[in-house]
Amino acid sequence: MKKYKKTYWGAIPKEFKAHDNVIFKRFGRRSNWSSATSILGLKGGACAKTMFFSMLARTVHSNPDLFESIPPVSINWSERFVDDGDKTLVVEHGWLPRSSYQISPHGANARSHTQFDSGVDYVERIGRRDLEHCKARAQHFLRPKKVDIAGLTQKPFCLLPLQGGEDYNLKFSDSGFESLYGQKGANDLLAQALIDRSYAEAQGVNIIVTEHPAKKCRLSNAPTLPKGVTFIEAKKGIRSIDLAAHKNCVGVVSVNSNLVHEAMVLGKPVCSYGRLMYKSDDKPMFSSIADMLTCGEQDLSLADQYLALLFLSQWELTDLMDPIIVQTLLNSMGKVFPWELRRGI
Repeated sequence: MKKYKKTYWGAIPKEFKAHDNVIFKRFGRRSNWSSATSILGLKGGACAKTMFFSMLARTVHSNPDLFESIPPVSINWSERFVDDGDKTLVVEHGWLPRSSYQISPHGANARSHTQFDSGVDYVERIGRRDLEHCKARAQHFLRPKKVDIAGLTQKPFCLLPLQGGEDYNLKFSDSGFESLYGQKGANDLLAQALIDRSYAEAQGVNIIVTEHPAKKCRLSNAPTLPKGVTFIEAKKGIRSIDLAAHKNCVGVVSVNSNLVHEAMVLGKPVCSYGRLMYKSDDKPMFSSIADMLTCGEQDLSLADQYLALLFLSQWELTDLMDPIIVQTLLNSMGKVFPWELRRGI
């Protein structure tokens, strides 16, 4: 049996050209990869994108015979830039940790082909021992630190981490806030709407609202705060995950931020107003703060089933080094569990 060449992280050679059947896209523009200088200069969050395309490109380039029969496919980072008529795979940041990847022909998160089904035993599929290992690994990546804020964290509180009004996940959230997406002043409008709804449901429990750390998601004006609601600006440097891990945090509420996944790993009750990797009628988490506070502890067995699905479904950079896994990824259009591919299942 022929041994195919695995690839490793490194600069794409200047003479590299994409395989005829695999079109690499980034930021909505075609790239023939004749030069890598533009992507090698990316930093921060762009690093995950750079490494993804670089590793995938090198693997395809190094094993051309494996990909001759692959139907033409374009690979996009973010579905914002998908062209009509393309057979497309959409790639986005994964969940636990964020440095992993989610890949689907339908879109990211709520639009993904990966959807939770409470009738499926995902824990059995991944194995209890491996699930606990994945949860511990995710906690290690989160590195929650002890934080105490005088007058705020001494009493039970709900945490409300804000999302940006330009967050593409908001547009398809089925949360009641979709109409705010892309509006002028959307960050401020969404923040106020979330604060008002959360306050109405919180039954007198204090709420700590944290501003999104990304500059494009920050507020232009301070929100109106009812009694018992505190707003923490991003410039204060207090991480939402550290507050979520606090012993007095009774739950985390969001539209559909990945922070609810991270809070679930920490064993916290979570409330999502919108959709993530599930349908609205089959949610593994609470739909309102009132339910979260009234019902008490979340069904941890259901939470584990949902987390198991995420761990089964997220791709890692090392997967892109394996030409057989990449071939399966492209042939299946991402509709496989990478966890099982790594284990030869």
